[in-house]
Amino acid sequence: MLLLLLLKRLTTFRNH
Repeated sequence: MLLLLLLKRLTTFRNH
């Protein structure tokens, strides 16, 4: 699912 990927990407961005 693209939504899952987006969520993970957002989390990574926040983690950075």
